[in-house]
Amino acid sequence: NALDKVNAISGVEFDWNDDYIQEKGGEDNYFVRKHDVGVIAQEIENILPELVETSSNKKSVNYSGIIAFLINAVKELSAEVDALKAKVGA
Repeated sequence: NALDKVNAISGVEFDWNDDYIQEKGGEDNYFVRKHDVGVIAQEIENILPELVETSSNKKSVNYSGIIAFLINAVKELSAEVDALKAKVGA
């Protein structure tokens, strides 16, 4: 059930540490910025472990892999909306 998986994912805001920013070439406010948004890798790992890579004490999320589940969650919601519309005759 894609919708259950999507509901278990938290979107978060966070600040990168200065070492990470310098490692990426410095802040440019587009690709590299202090304040960012994302997901918690450990949450994704519990739900969709195939989308998380662990290397040398860091976890990375394959964000593009999440898109397939988002699409299926939207389809599930669309089916629920259609069913509700059919019940009320809309």
